Amino acid sequence: MKYEQIKSTPVGFYPIYKFMEHELGLRCSELRVYALLFSFSVGKAGMFYGSRKYLADTLSISERTVYRILKALFERGLIENVWDRETGRSGIRCSYVNERSGEKTESLSFIERCKSNALDAYVKREYGELSEEDLRVVRAAAQDKFERRAKERELDERVERIMKICREQSKSR
Repeated sequence: MKYEQIKSTPVGFYPIYKFMEHELGLRCSELRVYALLFSFSVGKAGMFYGSRKYLADTLSISERTVYRILKALFERGLIENVWDRETGRSGIRCSYVNERSGEKTESLSFIERCKSNALDAYVKREYGELSEEDLRVVRAAAQDKFERRAKERELDERVERIMKICREQSKSR
């Protein structure tokens, strides 16, 4: 590959934390997009004001892929659209940053807060305002659904790894 073909990343670097992969179940490009958005959310700006094109160019993926990933992250409640009154602009922020409930959650770990806020955002977006009792029931059902999906994804990955090993062994014989 020629040096001119290597694409530089304008943001320098963005950290990928273990909780993003292990707790939130993010993989590949979805993980990279979330990590980049997360770096803006916890940074000085507090949210991402850029475009899909910026994300696509920065991460060397197509705009269509960025659109698909953003849609999936919104649906899971991991990111949210926020209107910034000070600047008059719309941005994207990782859901955990916005402590909407006003409750004191110091006893919860960072990951638990992130998952809890993402789940609350998902339930609110899908079902609107609910009574306290209905909220608990819907929240529990949604949490079970996400945990089942994460286990299914993990199982699929294990099966794929085993199949790959079997194919490699049969080729070497």
